[in-house]
Amino acid sequence: MLKILILCKSLSTTKKIANKILCDLEEIKIVGIANELNESKELILKTEPDFIISTTSSIIEFLENNINFYTPKVIIISRSSEIYTDNKTMLILNYNMKFSEMSKYISKFIRQDISISKKDKVRKELSNLGFNFKLCGTIYLFDSILYSSTYKGYYSFEKLKRDIYSHVAELNNSTPDRVKWSIARSINYMFQKHTLKSYEVVEKYFGIKYPKKPTPKLVISRIANNLD
Repeated sequence: MLKILILCKSLSTTKKIANKILCDLEEIKIVGIANELNESKELILKTEPDFIISTTSSIIEFLENNINFYTPKVIIISRSSEIYTDNKTMLILNYNMKFSEMSKYISKFIRQDISISKKDKVRKELSNLGFNFKLCGTIYLFDSILYSSTYKGYYSFEKLKRDIYSHVAELNNSTPDRVKWSIARSINYMFQKHTLKSYEVVEKYFGIKYPKKPTPKLVISRIANNLD
């Protein structure tokens, strides 16, 4: 969950940012709203936001002088900026830009981190369950979970090969049949790697009992749902 702090003197602008941009983003949480820099300092120290959205460019100097234990990403909406600057840590937008266009830039900038966050979560879940990332089947499983989480409602778990494996095959220059076979092999490898005792983590996660193995459908759907 990415944490966002809004620093803005105008209440109407704050409402627009929150209601017309941030409300459409998943995996985020507004942890504070401030009207001035000094007020934001307390909130930053307390919440450590991943992103700060501000209508004052003074936030950059303020962060450099007051916050030295971490570096949040910053989105500045400035009246003095004639062009936007987009890089990995900062996005600067002109205040007079159309709000619909501004919304696209902000959404894209934040979604980059949402995507990274999801990938980290999936990798951690699969590793904790005992999956081996040296196997191509685990990579296919990883991609299947990310696709399932991103495009819910556009596919059927009942038709994995048609709706999910075909996408993963195209992404990895493979075939749906190879994806299906490799994922099954990865699950078998995970199962064989465990002892009766260590398999408890798999039993608890998927709600099954040894010697039952989780199906590809169960692995993909459970982890994809847990991301939300």
